[in-house]
Amino acid sequence: MKLLTYLTCFALSCLAMGHSPERESIFQDDCKDVEAKVVVARATDGTHTATVEISRGNKSTADILFCTKDGRVLNVDKLKVNSLKKLRAGEYFCVVANAGACSKKISFTIE
Repeated sequence: MKLLTYLTCFALSCLAMGHSPERESIFQDDCKDVEAKVVVARATDGTHTATVEISRGNKSTADILFCTKDGRVLNVDKLKVNSLKKLRAGEYFCVVANAGACSKKISFTIE
């Protein structure tokens, strides 16, 4: 939880200072403890649901943070939820973090 809070604050502070969190090296590209992907499904009302599927790592202890491309957090109080509904077209990313301070950033686009 502390790592995810740190990552959120860091990303938001980078945005405020004019830096892109995508250029920062806070995400471990070589982290082997977490493997995940985002699957997007279209709902009948025209919105979409994004679901994180974790294939490696402890699913029960993983924290998942969904954000818009500009860093606005979409699930502040629900870090254990692996899906987010009612998303519209746009660019998003999510961060999947495990208890061992390993995290992955997954970017995805809804058209």
